[in-house]
Amino acid sequence: MKRKATGGRFFIFLGFIAIFMSVFSTLFVFESFMQLYLSGSDLFMTALFCISVVASFALLDILMILYMLRLLPFSFKPSKKERIEELKEKKKELIKLKENVENKYYKRELDRKSFQNMLTQYERKISETDAKLNRLKRGKKS
Repeated sequence: MKRKATGGRFFIFLGFIAIFMSVFSTLFVFESFMQLYLSGSDLFMTALFCISVVASFALLDILMILYMLRLLPFSFKPSKKERIEELKEKKKELIKLKENVENKYYKRELDRKSFQNMLTQYERKISETDAKLNRLKRGKKS
């Protein structure tokens, strides 16, 4: 079953922003450090400023990576309708596979034991998919 890439362009865009932020923060900190140090500022305050800038950009990069990996609670998740469609497609595919196994058995390409094992597996997967689909339609989390 083909899985749709939902939000793919958006995540690529976020990746480019993360790379840009990393490069920008490095250049910005180096330039700021040199200007502050050469202007005669206190070395401790200059270093503290640079560390705070690097830390803030690093924190933004980490948050963006976690968002892209869908580990944050507000990350993109497929909608209920998309999950229902995905489960319907999975069920159709499983039914086709089951029919293929039956056809192979009737053509004597499979022995009885293999046929029964495969048929049992497909029927179990179909019933699991049906259960998930029904839970999702009723509004319960699967």
